[in-house]
Amino acid sequence: MKINIEIVNKINNIKHQVNHVKILQKQKADCVNLVLKKLKLKNVNELRDKFEGVKFYENYFQQFKCILALESVLNKKIIDWEKVRENPNLIFNDSKMEYQIVHFNYENYPKIDNANNKDAVVFLIKEEMKILVLGKLSYEEIKNKENYKELKLSDSRIKPTFHAIEKITELKKIEK
Repeated sequence: MKINIEIVNKINNIKHQVNHVKILQKQKADCVNLVLKKLKLKNVNELRDKFEGVKFYENYFQQFKCILALESVLNKKIIDWEKVRENPNLIFNDSKMEYQIVHFNYENYPKIDNANNKDAVVFLIKEEMKILVLGKLSYEEIKNKENYKELKLSDSRIKPTFHAIEKITELKKIEK
């Protein structure tokens, strides 16, 4: 992983508000079981045999651990995990989430859906099992075009990425 020093410096400027969360192996195992159930697979070997299954798991786990980290920081259940175990599709029903989940790593600035009309909670995936909960970002800041820089993708497309990390505010309490 190539670390972007600019991102590290911006996060250091808001480190007083950052919460560190470690995901437990049991929680990771729960996620694997949810993915197996969602994809109607019998075991992890079947998941590994399918490239799209592995990619799906990786994306699902990113969202899953962000929600777990948010629950840990707020000391509050956001999702009814019993219902999710019955129906894994329920975990990311965005219409019921009051905030969009935005995560990124030290390589790239976050890509935020500014058409979502929701505030965001921003997470930095430090390592596979370690997450930094950076804080909350208001929809007003999300839609402010001055907070973005254009990222040139390998196929010549331009993708805006959010660079105004200093606009992220401390996550105090979110009412459901």
